[in-house]
Amino acid sequence: MQKLRLFWRCLCNQLSNVDPAKIYVLVLDRNPKSAHFIGEILHSSGYRVSVTTHQSEAVALAKEKLFNLVVKAFDPDTVDAIALMNTNLSATDSAP
Repeated sequence: MQKLRLFWRCLCNQLSNVDPAKIYVLVLDRNPKSAHFIGEILHSSGYRVSVTTHQSEAVALAKEKLFNLVVKAFDPDTVDAIALMNTNLSATDSAP
């Protein structure tokens, strides 16, 4: 977990010309501990973060808000990653 934290901090430093407060991130991981850990790292770096452990909630969130980034751990047998991304992309198409 420490390596992941270091990776995110390095990545955030490289993106220093981007205002993280304008970046909306959706974290989806069925492991609550992992999902919240990733969410905390991103939030502490200033990103606007929504965290969920359920695909149905992620899809509902994507219908309500346009996310710039989706961080998703998935088991291809239980989560339809393509459908989730298509929902987010369709929200992008209809965004003003």
